[in-house]
Amino acid sequence: TLAFSLGPLLIAVYVTHLGLARLPLLTLAGAVLFMAALYLLPKTEGEGAVPDKSRENGKTGLAGLWTPILALWLVSSLRSLMDAALRSFYPILHVEKGNSLVSAGLVLTLYMLGGTFSAVVCGQYADKRGYRKLFQASFLLAPAFLLLFLSASGFWVYPAAFAYGFVLLATIFPALALATKLAPMSRTLASSLAFGFATGTGGLLAPVVGHLGETLGLMPVMRGMAVIPLLCLPFTPLIFAGKKGWKE
Repeated sequence: TLAFSLGPLLIAVYVTHLGLARLPLLTLAGAVLFMAALYLLPKTEGEGAVPDKSRENGKTGLAGLWTPILALWLVSSLRSLMDAALRSFYPILHVEKGNSLVSAGLVLTLYMLGGTFSAVVCGQYADKRGYRKLFQASFLLAPAFLLLFLSASGFWVYPAAFAYGFVLLATIFPALALATKLAPMSRTLASSLAFGFATGTGGLLAPVVGHLGETLGLMPVMRGMAVIPLLCLPFTPLIFAGKKGWKE
C-alpha cells in the first residue's frame, strides 16, 4: 500500500521530465519484478486453509450470512466509488486551478499515504476496540473531511488530502478482516466480495460521476458525493446483526 501510494507522484515526475510517450517503458520494471516473484516466492499448497465442513452437507459457507456480507459489500463499494472518483477526477480540478501535474501527483500520493497510515492505526484500533465504532466514525467524519479537502487551497491542500485519505480509507483492511470473521468457513469468498468485488464495483460506477461532472460541473458533483458516507450508516448495523462472541 505504501508503494502504491507513491505511484502518482513518481509517475507525474516521470511524465513531466520524460514525456507521456515513454511511459510504457516502466512496464519493463514490472516485468522484471514479476519474474523475480515467480522465482523467489515459495509455492503454496493451501497451508493454513480452513476446511469448509459445511459443504459436506451440501451447504455453502455463507449460508445464513448473506445479509451481513452483502451489507459489508455495499458500504465497501460506496467507499470504493468515492476513492475511485477522487483519484480519477480530482487531478483535473487541481490542474484547472493552475497547479502543475507534479503537484496533482503529490496530492494523490498524500491522500493514499493517509490511507496507508490509517491501515496501521485503525487496524490496531479495530483489533482492540472493535469494528463497529471504526466504521461509524469513518462514515460520519468523511463528509466533513471531503468538503474541507475540496475547499482547501495553497499549502493546505496537502495536509487536507492526507487527512481525508486517513478517514475515508480507514475501513479498507478492517473490512477485509471483518469478512473473514463473519464467514470463517468461506474466508476467500467473503473477503473477495468485501474487497476485490467491492473495489471493482466502485470503479465501474466512477464513469457515472464523470458523466454527471460533465453535465452539472465536476466540483459540485464532487461536493455532492459527501452525502455517500452518510448513506452507509443505516447499513452498518446489518453487518453486525446476529454476530456475537467476537469484538464488534
